[in-house]
Amino acid sequence: MRILLLTKRQYTGQDLLAARYGRLWEIPKELSRRGHEVRGLALSYRELPEDEIVTEVCPPSPPVVWRSINAGPTRIRGLWRYYQQALDLGRDWKPQVVMASSDTFFIIMGARIGRLLGAPFVADLYDNYEAFSSARIPGLVRAYRSAVRNATVVSCVSGPLRDYVIQAYRRTGPTHAIENAVDPAVFHPRDKLNCRARLGLPMDAQIIGTAGALTKGRGIGYLYDAFRDLSGDLENLHLVVAGPRDMPVPAHPRIHDLGELPWSDVPVLLNALDVGVICNIDSRFGRYCFPQKAFEMLACGVPFCAARVGSMGGLLAPYPEYLFEPASSKSLVSRLRDLVQNPKVPDIAVPTWAGLAERLETLILADKGSGEPAYASIKSRE
Repeated sequence: MRILLLTKRQYTGQDLLAARYGRLWEIPKELSRRGHEVRGLALSYRELPEDEIVTEVCPPSPPVVWRSINAGPTRIRGLWRYYQQALDLGRDWKPQVVMASSDTFFIIMGARIGRLLGAPFVADLYDNYEAFSSARIPGLVRAYRSAVRNATVVSCVSGPLRDYVIQAYRRTGPTHAIENAVDPAVFHPRDKLNCRARLGLPMDAQIIGTAGALTKGRGIGYLYDAFRDLSGDLENLHLVVAGPRDMPVPAHPRIHDLGELPWSDVPVLLNALDVGVICNIDSRFGRYCFPQKAFEMLACGVPFCAARVGSMGGLLAPYPEYLFEPASSKSLVSRLRDLVQNPKVPDIAVPTWAGLAERLETLILADKGSGEPAYASIKSRE
């Protein structure tokens, strides 16, 4: 089938088409490997070449063809231009499925384009988009909820987000949790000392740390407080952090700030750790997200602890010793002390992007819930 994907280019601190990393790169690539034709339109909020980018997919699978479109200095005009180009491409290429992700705007546009083209619409929610800044625009949440409620299929990044969509949006159609995954060729156990040497970290220290958003909204301050409390007792304990931030990293001789690492160095950092930490707080974002780092740390064989918020509470329910209470540095201190002294990794299977793409394909081709298979409308367009 032919799938048109609408998304923005910059998300979760990365450039989708430059980094070639994450959910919106991997799932289209794996759908292509399953024999589907995928074309993606990525809206860039930075001025970048508006070139076509083709993924390297092994023949006979068709490649994913991406086109980057600049929003320009006026966002509203840029969104309109993006919408027009998406509609023109749809009318010319005649996709059998329209899929959208990354923000409220794209879900609304994807739903409308799907209706105009007579194609099933798939809404992929990798976060609670209502928590994004765009949701403050009057009327946008109402239009967004309507688009999600009426989508052919909705995929949610977590079970809590799926439940919220069903209850708050009064959605009755197929709504499933399709969480994040990892590429095992990238995230796998590596030699700890080699990783530390590559990043300039001390060889004989006990190192805890994290990579990702170092922001107040993720509760990073509680990790800094916990390290301060632990560092007095554990003189060989070091903390390493990397990622975008909205607050300064404390100055401390045993805190190592690696700035914003390229994604290719993230598995190196994770494998350099003795214990990883996944920070979060109980917020409109935290309750519904699925921290990618959980599966990345598991794939690397790195012990970790996570805030008991949303999906992490469910994932680690059989292993409460890996959970700490959100907004509590005291609880985090207790978990870190235990894991530093007795490091172990929970026995949890790590999904792959190939497996998630297969699940999404099955959902698209499954029954709508009204007795009419989604595949029927797809086949009618072949």
